[in-house]
Amino acid sequence: MNSRSLRMSSTLVTCVCALVVSPGCERRDWQAEQAARQAGAAETTTATEPRSDIEESNATAAAGEQPAATSNAQSASRPVSGNGRSVAETAANDAVRLQIIDSEENNELPGSAASTNKTFLVLDTRWENIHEKQKVSKDKLEGKTDRTMGVGGLGTGGGSSGPTEYVEMDVAYKIPKLVDHVYALVDGQAVPLHPAMSRLPNGLEPTSPFGVGKQGEIRDLQLAFLVPEDAENVALQVFDYNNGHLVIPLRGSLELAKSSAAGPGDALDSVSTDVVELAAHSLDFANDYRGEAAGPGWRFAVVELGGQSVSRGGRMGRILQFDPKKYMWVHADGGYVYYASAGSTDAKGNIRFTPEIYQRQEVAFLVPDAVERLSMGLRINRDVVNLSLTKRAPSPMPDAGTRHEDGDVMEVLLYGSRRDGDYLILDVGIRPIIKGQGLEVKTARQFLLQTPDGEVKLDRQATAALPGHPPDPFVVPPGAAVRFELAYKTAATPTSLRVRGFRGEGVLEL
Repeated sequence: MNSRSLRMSSTLVTCVCALVVSPGCERRDWQAEQAARQAGAAETTTATEPRSDIEESNATAAAGEQPAATSNAQSASRPVSGNGRSVAETAANDAVRLQIIDSEENNELPGSAASTNKTFLVLDTRWENIHEKQKVSKDKLEGKTDRTMGVGGLGTGGGSSGPTEYVEMDVAYKIPKLVDHVYALVDGQAVPLHPAMSRLPNGLEPTSPFGVGKQGEIRDLQLAFLVPEDAENVALQVFDYNNGHLVIPLRGSLELAKSSAAGPGDALDSVSTDVVELAAHSLDFANDYRGEAAGPGWRFAVVELGGQSVSRGGRMGRILQFDPKKYMWVHADGGYVYYASAGSTDAKGNIRFTPEIYQRQEVAFLVPDAVERLSMGLRINRDVVNLSLTKRAPSPMPDAGTRHEDGDVMEVLLYGSRRDGDYLILDVGIRPIIKGQGLEVKTARQFLLQTPDGEVKLDRQATAALPGHPPDPFVVPPGAAVRFELAYKTAATPTSLRVRGFRGEGVLEL
C-alpha cells in the first residue's frame, strides 16, 4: 500500500452453492474411518475462475459466464427420510453427476463441537465425471507445428503432413475451491462449509480444490455444515457457471430453502449498493468473544450482519469477501473509531456474502466499556457505507481551535493535552480532504512531540492502553473523520506537535 493513501478494497468473487439439512442423527466412529480417506484432484478443470474486484479475496468459482439460475439439468425432488440416512438423491449437469449417498446430523465432529441450537449436517457425496471426451489433434499432442502457415507445399494443393489425425481425450472436472461453490441452503440463508470436514475420513479442507479426472471416474467426498437444529427447509447446491448449477433438495421446500421470508427479517439498519445488500440485525456486548477476553475497561460489540451480493445485468453476482479487520469499523461518541477484531465466516475471520442467497455473519469490535452509541462503517471498493447500530447516533467529532492543513490530503486537529503520571496525553483528530481514498497513518513517524529537551516519540505501549487509542491498523476511511489519543513519556514541558504529513510538515502549538 502506498504510504500516502490506502485504497481499502473489499473482495468480490463469483460463486454460489446451496446445501440442505437432513433430519435425524446417526452416530459414526469417525476415527475408525480415517484410514479410508481419499485424496487427489484432477489436473485440469472445466470451471471458469471468476474475476475479483476486491484485493483481499482470492475466491474462485467452478462456474462459467451463464445467466443466474439455480435449476439444474436433472434434479431429484424427493426429501431425505427422517431416520438421518438419505435415499440416493442425484443431480447432474453436462460435466458431473452428484449423488448424496448418506446424510446425518451430529452434535460433534472430530475436534469440533456444535454451538448452542446448532448441529453438524454431514453429507456423504459421490461425484462422477460424465463430461464428453474432446477431440484433440495428434499434432498438438506431439507438439508439432505447421511452419508453412497453412500453405503446405506451394502448388501441390495441400500441406505436406497429410490429413489431420484426432484422438479423444478426457476432460477433467475441477472446482478450484470447494468453499466458493458448495453451500447448504437453510431457510433462505446460505451456510458455508465448516472446517471440521477436513477431519472426516473422506473430507478435505474447505479451501481445497476438488476434481474428478476422467470420464466415468468416481470420487467420494464428505461435506460438513453447521446448521440450525430447527431448520425446516434445506438443500445442497453447487454453483457451476460452465456446465449448469446443481441443486438437491433435502428437506421441506426448495424455494423456501433458497429464499425465505425469515431470511433478512428485522434489522437495526440496512443499505443497498450496486455490489451488496447489507443489514445490521442486532448488537450485543460481551466480555469475551470466541475465547478471547476483552480485558479490564473493554468489551466486545458483536454485530450480526446479514446480506447478499448483488446480481447485475442478468448474470449471477460475485461473492463479496473481505477481511473485517481492514475494512470494517465502528464510530463511537466524539469521533473515536474502532476497527473490527474478528469475524465469523471462516477460520481466518473473513466475511463473505454469496449471490442471490441471504447470509448472516458476526463481526466483533473491541470498544471501551463506556461506549454505548455506535454506528458501523464498511469500505467496499471506493464506496463507504454506514449502518446505525443504536437508536441514538454517536456524537460527531467536535471542532478544534488548533489545526493544520496538509495540502489536499488531510486536516490535522489538536483538541488539547493532559497529564497522566509520567505521560503527556494528546487529543488529536484527522479529517480527510482527499476524496475517494483512505489514509494510512503511521503515528510513531508522523506525530513527534517537541520539548525544550528535544524531540519525543510516542510510547506505543502506553498509547495502546488508552481508551481512545488510534485504530489498528490506523486507516482513516474515505470521508470519515477519526479522533485518537497519543501518549508521550516525558517530564519536560512540551512546546508543540510536529506533524509529518503527506504533502509537507506542519507544527501545532500546545
